[in-house]
Amino acid sequence: MKELPDYEYWLKFPLWNIEDAVRLTHGVEPDPFRGKKTHKTGRKRHVLFPETLKIIRSYVDAGMFEIDNKNNVCPAKFLKLIRNLKMRLPERFEISLKKTSPIEYRNQQTEEPEKTLRNNQKDKIRCQTIAGILWEDNPGLSIASLIEHSHIRKHGNGNLYKDKTLRVWLSEIDPRSEEKKRGRPPSK
Repeated sequence: MKELPDYEYWLKFPLWNIEDAVRLTHGVEPDPFRGKKTHKTGRKRHVLFPETLKIIRSYVDAGMFEIDNKNNVCPAKFLKLIRNLKMRLPERFEISLKKTSPIEYRNQQTEEPEKTLRNNQKDKIRCQTIAGILWEDNPGLSIASLIEHSHIRKHGNGNLYKDKTLRVWLSEIDPRSEEKKRGRPPSK
């Protein structure tokens, strides 16, 4: 049987490594080999939950979340981001959060007032993040195919917006070169 992390132990730390934080949110004990390129057996270590890490890194790239130069994050801010992304934490993690130090976490969250985003701004970020990941996996996708993609529609709340709105949002981050973009050429 797989042993669950000791959340109360981990909640005592002032900083978490980003990979450890992602592992904890998925109910996996942090990697004791972190920082090493290979295990003692000579096998290369692999990153668990790369999709979650990609999403977190996209928030960092957008300037909406901070990671220090050693890849460490403040647990309270990380957990707030996880909640904003509507990701569920393991039940045991939630219980440990309530028991361990709820006052400290509330204080850390209220220290820096963050600007609150409207729902359409949050949805735009979600859609752009999902599109960025999809483009990374398949660079040949067009904006039209992404607008119809189930992840954009369902997880990015794209079904709440007109195709024209989604097209504008996705065109802002389209990584394809001008030659590969189809459609009417810009007027000169």
